[in-house]
Amino acid sequence: MARNDRTVRLEVVKRALAESRRGVLLKSLAEKHGWNLRTLYRDIEALQAAHFPIVEEEGGRYRLDGKVTTFSGAPSPDERLALYLAREQAAGWKHTSLGRALDTLWNRVSATGGQAALFPVESVPWIATRAFAAIDDNQHRRIVETIERATRERLVISARYRAASTGQLTNRQIEPGQLHWAPAPAP
Repeated sequence: MARNDRTVRLEVVKRALAESRRGVLLKSLAEKHGWNLRTLYRDIEALQAAHFPIVEEEGGRYRLDGKVTTFSGAPSPDERLALYLAREQAAGWKHTSLGRALDTLWNRVSATGGQAALFPVESVPWIATRAFAAIDDNQHRRIVETIERATRERLVISARYRAASTGQLTNRQIEPGQLHWAPAPAP
């Protein structure tokens, strides 16, 4: 099968999933387009591996997770530029769930037309950015992930830290309510 055939089929499957409220029966989709049913199952697996939130319902229907907002068509030049700038500015978030979500979105958008489609190189950009001089959070990755999880799930965590004002070690039980990303070390 030609690569273009698979690309077209994947786009048809994605559109059917996005437009369906009750879910899509793969058997019906295969019959409608003359495709092999097993091939459609492999396509669903490939889309799930690419982080498309596809849910299998009882009765063999497949649908997109209802919490997802889909968009159709290519993003506008301003939308591409906004995503590019956001990703550049959020380099310090790369190990958080939001950083991974931003990378996933970047990959999904850039997959529709490659890198050139994501950032318009044919014109002179009217805006530029540079990443903040951020702390290397990689050494604190486990701590950030723990606080992120506790914040999302409203969990109490034990924290041991050195108080800046007295230099004393302090133990606290805290329920974090919000994460604050500071892109540069405090003065």
